[in-house]
Amino acid sequence: MKSNFGKIDHRPSTIDPNSALKILVCYHKPYTMPNTDDGILLPIHVGKALSRQELNIQTDNEANGRPCDNISEKNDCYNELTAMYWAWKNLRKVYPDVKYVGLAHYRRFFAVDKTKCLDDTIGRPEQEIKNYTLNAQKVIDILESGKVIVCRKRCFGFSIYIDYCLHHLSDDYRTLKKVISENFPDYYYDFMTFMECNNKIHLYCMFIMKYDDFIKYCEWLFAVLAKVEAEIPYQ
Repeated sequence: MKSNFGKIDHRPSTIDPNSALKILVCYHKPYTMPNTDDGILLPIHVGKALSRQELNIQTDNEANGRPCDNISEKNDCYNELTAMYWAWKNLRKVYPDVKYVGLAHYRRFFAVDKTKCLDDTIGRPEQEIKNYTLNAQKVIDILESGKVIVCRKRCFGFSIYIDYCLHHLSDDYRTLKKVISENFPDYYYDFMTFMECNNKIHLYCMFIMKYDDFIKYCEWLFAVLAKVEAEIPYQ
């Protein structure tokens, strides 16, 4: 997607990272959790509307203990995007001081302190998750320099379009392409360039970005997906 981050402010950050940064960590089952004492990591139970399990963490269908605007019941189709939707509609109702927001997974976390990595992932035993920490000030300084944090690019031997059609439903891709062309024409060239003329991608739907950019991204993303969903039978 196109994004305009405006002018970069290189002044040192004086923001309290513990209250300003919130990274949602998606869970759908019991699993080892990191230390959350500093309040930066927010474990969230995705698809809670479809689950009988109680993980005793934030759910993607409540805010401040009450029902809220959510798509939790669509988790079997939207996956971790139900957490993104919850954050878009509800995060500042629960955490009004948030200025930066991110998304991670119960077994995938950012390693922002690593200086060199030959692959897009570094394997670690599950029990090490409980000792995971994040340098929040470093994250904020990166974001304040005008950047967004995503996973390292992965390169395929063929286009993203071909990879998608090999591993998913090609009809869904054609529906998305049609929706972009007819409803979001300003993005069609970029869509085609990325999907059909490119073989590099940032995987895992993981990111950390400024809250205002996150809101703009969600407004665009869920508008596209709503059009796609309307044309694909739920079954």
